Amino acid sequence: INATDWYGGIFLSSSAKSINITFENATLYNRSNHGFVRMSGSSNNTVTYKNIEAYGGTLIWSETKPGTGPNQLILEGTTTLNSVPSYNVNGQTYKTSAQDMGTNAIYVSNEVNIADNANVTVNNTFTDIDFRVIGDTSTPPTSAVTVGKNATLTMDNGNQTSFNIKLDGTKSN
Repeated sequence: INATDWYGGIFLSSSAKSINITFENATLYNRSNHGFVRMSGSSNNTVTYKNIEAYGGTLIWSETKPGTGPNQLILEGTTTLNSVPSYNVNGQTYKTSAQDMGTNAIYVSNEVNIADNANVTVNNTFTDIDFRVIGDTSTPPTSAVTVGKNATLTMDNGNQTSFNIKLDGTKSN
């Protein structure tokens, strides 16, 4: 699935109690600095990637301002996240963009959860931070990255990034 729009692929925005969406067994591409999935609004959003190969600058993005979320990203199965300056689909090259608060491959409020038995790889050749998790949407502000039982998380940034994981409970976007 190639989301070529500069505003992102899928926009989750609702005042409903919760939105849960799962992507499974797919290759995802996006050009937007708001990622393939952009989580917004006051609902509790959960995005699950299971057996996904993803390409883009910023791959997932969520609002982090008070009154939004909380939001959660769950990574399951064999999932590879590639933060790249450009990608190629069917012979056409697409330039990507990254969210600009220190440039982030994954920018999520509250939580990234690596599921039990998951094998997650982050290949980052584009942004300053692999995972930036901000807790402004919770009281007290909390942010977490959890790695489940028998799960692996491999982060290869080729000396590109300032941080692999930045947990931040005090900053808003």
